[in-house]
Order: sequence, then C-alpha cells, then structure tokens
Amino acid sequence: MVGFIDGDGCLSALKHVDSRRGGCVSYEFLISVGQAHSLKNPPETLKRIQHWYGGRWSTVASKGQQRQKWYLTIPPTQKQNSLLLEIKKYGIIKAPQAIVMLNVLNGRINKAEGKQRLHQLKKEYAKVVIDERKLTPAYISGLFDAEGYVGISRGDAAELRLSQKSCPALLNAIANKWG
Repeated sequence: MVGFIDGDGCLSALKHVDSRRGGCVSYEFLISVGQAHSLKNPPETLKRIQHWYGGRWSTVASKGQQRQKWYLTIPPTQKQNSLLLEIKKYGIIKAPQAIVMLNVLNGRINKAEGKQRLHQLKKEYAKVVIDERKLTPAYISGLFDAEGYVGISRGDAAELRLSQKSCPALLNAIANKWG
C-alpha cells in the first residue's frame, strides 16, 4: 500500500482563511490518493485503503475519456497518524513528507512551517535518497499498481513498464536491485 501511495498519493496542507472571524488562519493536513478508473464504484485499491484508514470520496470526470479520477482524502485522525507512520517506515518518495506531517501533528513544528516544508519537499523528489532495503516485493507491487503498465508488444510478448518521472533514481534503484 505504501508503494501505491508513493506513486499516486499526495501529502498536503490546505490553508483556510475565515473572513467571518477576522481573517483567522487555520491549516488542514491531508493525505489524498487518486486513481483513474472506468467503473462507477471506487477502485479496489482505494477501497482497501479506506477500510483501514477511513477517508472520504470525490471524483473528477476526465474530458474526452471514459475513465474518471477517484480520490480518497484522509483527514487528520488517529488512523491518518497510523498511515503516516507506515509511510515514514516503509515509504521512499513520500517518507520525508510523512515526517514533516508527523512533526506538525505532534506539535514539534508549527503548521505554517509544516505547510511550507511540504511544498518544498514536493519540488525535491529527484533528490530523495533511495534506501534499497525498502524496495521489497510489496512496495514494488504497490508502486506498479499506481505507475505500472501491462501490455502486449509486437510478436505477442507481454510487456511490463514502470514509470516515475518525478524520481528517476527510484527506477534506477529498482533496476539495480531486481534487474
């Protein structure tokens, strides 16, 4: 599941300004996971994540395509905290962001600083240090669910592809470890 979140997940902070309360500023830290899907019900992977960690559904229709994008958004709860701990322990791309969110939720850094750090980390995916011990079959399976492709090439040969344009070092590490 953490590999899937590394591929199709987003750890974010939303800033809310309440004009009715004199411009009072608040922040909401969320985990969102999205997946394109052609059925009228949410994809099974997202259903499993919701079963374990809660969250709410939203959809966005894709113009000109038969698929719509399903989003599962997990608000700050004890379950979100558990998921952040899993991402910190087993994740690669999103692990630094999980650490920031945990520090915010535990009061170690303030929310405004946490929002700024999350924003900066999203620009630094290419700099993420890859811990090859985390490249387990379960992690790669989840990443493949998010970023993979299965097809038939010329000559009826099966073709598997895995893409990750924001963190090419991850693909290199997978190739080095698993061939």
